[in-house]
Amino acid sequence: MKKFLTVLFAVMMVLTLAGCAKEEAAPEAETVTAKGVYTVYNNTGANVGGVYIYPVGSADKGTNFVEAKLGDTYDGCLKNFRKMVIDANDDPNFAEWTGVEEEKPHFVFEFYAYDADADDLCGELIGTFENLALEEAGIVLITEDMRAGATQIAWAGKDYNEMTMNINFYNRTGKDVTSLKLYNSETKELVADVLADLGLESMPCDEEAHAWSFSEPLDVAHDIHYDVEWVYGEDTLTLGVDDTHALSFENTAMQLLSKNNMADYNSGATCVVWLPPVVTPVTAK
Repeated sequence: MKKFLTVLFAVMMVLTLAGCAKEEAAPEAETVTAKGVYTVYNNTGANVGGVYIYPVGSADKGTNFVEAKLGDTYDGCLKNFRKMVIDANDDPNFAEWTGVEEEKPHFVFEFYAYDADADDLCGELIGTFENLALEEAGIVLITEDMRAGATQIAWAGKDYNEMTMNINFYNRTGKDVTSLKLYNSETKELVADVLADLGLESMPCDEEAHAWSFSEPLDVAHDIHYDVEWVYGEDTLTLGVDDTHALSFENTAMQLLSKNNMADYNSGATCVVWLPPVVTPVTAK
């Protein structure tokens, strides 16, 4: 009887352990679905001529998306404060994929400065991100001195929400400028009062540059244009109306002219003189 109970107890223990093992078995990995849609914003201060996104471990970088998508547009470069969208229409690697999270495709992301002297789209390498997941994401290209983390990209909407342009204004009208405002070229709504931002009642006609900065959300900055209106004496001029070349979102410097001296400064009827940008394009790292 004792032997029988011993055997019975052993059998029960085996069955109990088997049941526990069955209960503790790891659940099946959950499947996820993903696709690659990358909105790339250039905030480096330089023209970007090369953007590559290729599978981790691949020796072939594949397509230069700047060259493939922009072609002759904007001189074939991704200009500063401009954006482009890269998706499955540009590379089948970014098509919809289903599988377990651990097996999701990952890519190397690289971007290069345009070398104007050599007319080379891929001059110096500006930055690399070596673990880009297959996902829908906004990617902001930044420079070495702008980064807060370990890489020269930032995530739009998470690490980066807006862009800032810098303008130096010079008064060349011959009179004090008593009003200087920016309007949305499309809606004509007031966007900024420059003199108020600078804490000035008026801008004297002298050699001084008046540095002004202004920020817009990422999704606005890439394609917005402004009418720039200034009042000097009893006269008013508007870049974008009196001169059809409206101001885009950019780093620049401009001399504000008067109706009487436009011909003295320009061969045409342009009401401003454009000067080199406030922020010199960065040297690629």
